[in-house]
Amino acid sequence: MYIAICDDETEFAEEFSAMLKAEFDTRKVKCDFITVNSGADLLEECKRNKIDAVFLDIMMPNIDGFGIAERLREIKKNIMLVFVSNKENTVFSSYKYNPVWFVPKSDLHFIGQVVDKILNNMSEREENLSHIQIKMGNAADEIDLRKIKYFKTEGHYISYYIGNSKSDSFRCKLDDVEIQLDKLWFARAHKRYLINLRQIHSIKNGTVIFMDRETIPVSRSQLGIVKERFQDYLRSIR
Repeated sequence: MYIAICDDETEFAEEFSAMLKAEFDTRKVKCDFITVNSGADLLEECKRNKIDAVFLDIMMPNIDGFGIAERLREIKKNIMLVFVSNKENTVFSSYKYNPVWFVPKSDLHFIGQVVDKILNNMSEREENLSHIQIKMGNAADEIDLRKIKYFKTEGHYISYYIGNSKSDSFRCKLDDVEIQLDKLWFARAHKRYLINLRQIHSIKNGTVIFMDRETIPVSRSQLGIVKERFQDYLRSIR
């Protein structure tokens, strides 16, 4: 997971980061932590990097935590927010921004509960990917997007592959499936293949190499797009 801590009190931010790391370590969850001291720096980090959760001080200079939260929601709607403040009377005002929790600085024993809530939210999001319904022609199939290697057209029909297993065939255009999977880490390799970027091992010499070492060619017109999308995906999981 990727966690950001935003607090203008540098010493507190470092201590708080260490406490969080200990909680995640106890649960055997590997995390990368980013610590920043201003809202502007936090917003820039969230624009450039994949951030799953933010621990945000409310009493910040220039722009307070609520203002930062409002901008964060515009950048990344589903980012998990946890407010951390010594102004406990602001807890009700924080509800507007749909936080995971409100942690008073005077009582940090809630941290373990907050970490559990964040991990539960992450599990639910992952579970949601395994219950995506894709409409293909007159049929709809509920599939686990994480496991699909690619969709492939054969004539007027389309199938998807999980490992070496092929699904039933559906009378459908690949364009229609591609639209449904927009922003879910799929890319068009050429007119017959829509590939899952999660399943790619590497791209070499105009060829996609999957984790199971199966290969498919990428058309010249799509090669730059596929490489760029794959790099975007890799950045999102670092």
